[in-house]
Amino acid sequence: MSRSEWLMLSNKPPVKVPCTICGVTKVINARHASTAAAAATRPCMSCSHSSHGLSRSSTYQSWRSMLKRCLKTTNHNYMNYGGRGITICESWRQRFENFLQDMGVRPDGTTLDRINVDGNYEPGNCRWADAVQQQSNRRNSLLITIDGVTKSAGTWARESGIATSLVHMRIGRGWDPRIAIATPAGATGRRHKNTGMPTRTRTRKGASP
Repeated sequence: MSRSEWLMLSNKPPVKVPCTICGVTKVINARHASTAAAAATRPCMSCSHSSHGLSRSSTYQSWRSMLKRCLKTTNHNYMNYGGRGITICESWRQRFENFLQDMGVRPDGTTLDRINVDGNYEPGNCRWADAVQQQSNRRNSLLITIDGVTKSAGTWARESGIATSLVHMRIGRGWDPRIAIATPAGATGRRHKNTGMPTRTRTRKGASP
């Protein structure tokens, strides 16, 4: 018995979805809604290996991973993406070529990143980012706004030459964000009565600075 014949005899009828590139119909087991939904966004095996010649590239793998975490309910990352409403624009969802045209080839050492972590996968909200940029753009990153400019605590810390953990500690203790960023390591945050500048912690005689 062929796969198509077996599917016809199953409790639910098979779903027929066209390849997103050539239009050839694929028969999908309707008993698994997530499988059918994911298949509807992918080209057939023939097209995926011959139309663009990038099926084994890191760019293509990033596109496939994006589809899986947003559309496949059984994917281990679905709850952090599709499960919380993150979607993919129709153009990218339908064809890899559209994604490639908008994003370009993935540079070495980068991964696909959304600039607004609560936004969707679409042109204008995605970039190829390195590990440092990704870390600064995580949902649980502490964002600090100074003079209308918002950056993660890690980014402010790197630009000021102090540790990110120190910025977190200062903000947690109620420091003003501007002072928390501008004050060098070792200062207490207390203002000198004459200069108005943060005072440094006293170091015991013989102790390391």
